[in-house]
Amino acid sequence: MREILKLGGKLLLLTAVAGLALGLTNAITKGPTRMHIDPMKCKECGQCAQSCPYGAIVHLQRPCKKACPVGAITYDEDGICRIDEKKCISCGQCVHSCPFGAISTKSHLVSIIRAIKAGKE
Repeated sequence: MREILKLGGKLLLLTAVAGLALGLTNAITKGPTRMHIDPMKCKECGQCAQSCPYGAIVHLQRPCKKACPVGAITYDEDGICRIDEKKCISCGQCVHSCPFGAISTKSHLVSIIRAIKAGKE
């Protein structure tokens, strides 16, 4: 899907706003008056925001990822949040900034109970 637009006397060739970058997910489709981003196909990579020549797309980062000081939060291909426990410093910033309550602190209670039952001190 290609469009030629005239902007400030210059011709621009657009391929569905970052066509090459977004062609793999097909998250952007052309509507009669504007482009549409399908939230079910969007991978939140920010490529469309970087490629839009008009600055009309804003890449909104999830609050938990934005709050993480060590970059331990990523998303899988389904958009599900993953925390890299090797990078995580257990500061709790993601827990406090998640508006959905989807992240909680890791409790060591279960391992303590197992240790007690096993006779360990």
